[in-house]
Amino acid sequence: MKIDELAGHSIVVLGMGIEGCGTLRFLLSTFPGKTIGIADRLPFDRLQPDLRALVDAHPHVNVHCGESYLSSVANYDVIVKSAGISINVLRERNVLRETHVLLSHTTLFFDYCRGTIIGVSGTKGKSTTSSLIFTILKRANKNVRLIGNIGISALDCLRDDQPDSIYVYELSSYQLETLQKGPHISVLLNIMPEHLDYHGGFSAYADAKLNLIRFQCENDFLIYNQDCPQLSQKIHNVCRAHKISFSLQSKHFPGYSIAGDAIVEWVDADRENVIASTGDVPLIGSFNLYNALAAVSTARIVNVSSDVIREALRTFTPLEHRIEPVGVYRGVLFYNDSISTVPQCTMAAMNALGENVKTIILGGHDRGVDYTELGEFLAAKSLKNVILFPSTGPKIWNLMKKANPAIVETTRCLETTTMREAVSFAYEHTAPGEICLLSPAASSYEFFKNFKERGRYYKQYVKEIGESGEVDEMIQNPMNK
Repeated sequence: MKIDELAGHSIVVLGMGIEGCGTLRFLLSTFPGKTIGIADRLPFDRLQPDLRALVDAHPHVNVHCGESYLSSVANYDVIVKSAGISINVLRERNVLRETHVLLSHTTLFFDYCRGTIIGVSGTKGKSTTSSLIFTILKRANKNVRLIGNIGISALDCLRDDQPDSIYVYELSSYQLETLQKGPHISVLLNIMPEHLDYHGGFSAYADAKLNLIRFQCENDFLIYNQDCPQLSQKIHNVCRAHKISFSLQSKHFPGYSIAGDAIVEWVDADRENVIASTGDVPLIGSFNLYNALAAVSTARIVNVSSDVIREALRTFTPLEHRIEPVGVYRGVLFYNDSISTVPQCTMAAMNALGENVKTIILGGHDRGVDYTELGEFLAAKSLKNVILFPSTGPKIWNLMKKANPAIVETTRCLETTTMREAVSFAYEHTAPGEICLLSPAASSYEFFKNFKERGRYYKQYVKEIGESGEVDEMIQNPMNK
């Protein structure tokens, strides 16, 4: 819907988090004096102070907050939905009508942005890849901004929007759900089961991800992971853009791969151009080479030289909560991999750190993911201690016992609901020189606000208990069951 069309309709912003606040600021500046509604399940006095101040300064903003916040939404013509609110929920509660126009923070940005959008998505790796792309383009003196799911409101950036602006937009499946316009460059890293509770199943989740490329044109670019079968099988029937692949397993033209210890661009089927060394990538795990290949591929499309790419890769700072070394305390090596919310990522973290991982903290909110493969994988490892958060932690342990019944004789198991108890148990039973890894393979929502809070509590207790020299007296006896 064009901006002049929006002007003649009543508008409500649904969900007042980072995106909702950015949407409200955009609409208030675009339509001065226009009555705009906001709706959120929290009471108004529990919303962010800056949002409350914004509303107080604009008396023509109608507020619908608290338990009945959805009851007034149907009275508006246009609903601008925040990413975390499921369309399925709106349908189930009879909020959506056929006459409603449903938009989002992301669709507004795509419609009104004058610059170039680089859209980055995938089940895992999108934050690291987006940050790598941003770092490289910034090093190349491009007019670039990093926005989206990484925590920055996209619409706030339109105040400084120019035709030469480049936006590296990290996009979740939630944000892609309503998208109907493609970026000039799309980067798809992988697709694996996640957020199944939100989308109602893997098919709907994958379909939302494919919205990133579904509306691209022939003069756009798609950069994709050739080694991800769920992805490579789908894209050719969905996307019209010029396709460039990357792979750790084989070479493709046009595309990028690893040859020995080099990151190479295939000039044609038989000639390669060395861009950088794998040693230039300061990230743990071979899976991070996929993220580096995607970033390099993107940079080359916008004509960044190999020298600049190498310099940027070498100076890149790894992101928090991604196989992050916390430190060595009492001789134990602690790693924080709280971002791992699916089984595949936990297995990748274990492989990256090797057989010295003897203690692992697993489990969290159940999203209906199948843990059979992870249970079999972990059962074959030489783990000494397994620490479990409900509700998926005990499920994983049961699958481990099913795959290897003898594990109950060699591995201690603790079920807990607090991170302090988990870390205390790890200190009591992990020997010097061994690794304790937080890599839950599950969402954080039953006990933590998000994966960031979970990881920060882990790091906090690792340091507090490690520096105090004490083990928490609350610790339970290990349970072999």
